[in-house]
Amino acid sequence: MKRLWIAILLLIIVGAITVSEYIYVTSSVQKHIYALDEIDKKISQNDREDAYDMLCRLENRFEDTDRVFNAFLLHSDIDNISGNIAMLKEYSKSTNNAQFLALSAKTKLQLLSLSKSEKPLIDNIL
Repeated sequence: MKRLWIAILLLIIVGAITVSEYIYVTSSVQKHIYALDEIDKKISQNDREDAYDMLCRLENRFEDTDRVFNAFLLHSDIDNISGNIAMLKEYSKSTNNAQFLALSAKTKLQLLSLSKSEKPLIDNIL
């Protein structure tokens, strides 16, 4: 009987960790996407200095969450997003908005795929 209770307790602990990780990843991804949307607006308004400052803050925040993401998610996906944010900083200095906005859209899609990969769906489990 004790084994049953221990197994149930472990199952509850694993479930709680899974739910908290899913909530953390989803909320972090949404914050990063919102920040990229705000940066896109700044670039569209040709306010490059503010956009660069916002990208620096985004990069720092992403590096902070990167430590937690690496524990649960694919390292290559996280590295690609980090590289894209670094490239966005350089593109924000140029006068070509199209390159910046295209890379920003790609980065948002990569962030969304991180969030989708954590949903408890049959496709993600199998």
